[in-house]
Amino acid sequence: MDSEITENDIALIENLVRDDLGPIEEAKAYMNRWDLMGHQNSSRLNENEVARELSKELPKPKSTIYMKISLLKLPEQIQNTHLFHIEK
Repeated sequence: MDSEITENDIALIENLVRDDLGPIEEAKAYMNRWDLMGHQNSSRLNENEVARELSKELPKPKSTIYMKISLLKLPEQIQNTHLFHIEK
């Protein structure tokens, strides 16, 4: 594993344990990691497969990852509502 991916992994894990990370931000972080694994621009996204693979590398259960990345299928307008963001 090269050092760039290792640094990205560390940054992702640090972000995922932040208290102020909203579910949409968390889902985007998972998908960023998926992209770094070489799967960017996947036209047939299977959330179950993505969640299974990511759960092998990240300290989160598959079900949590699956639920979060499923939120990204919601329309952008809904994703941007206050329901998915932590108020500071």
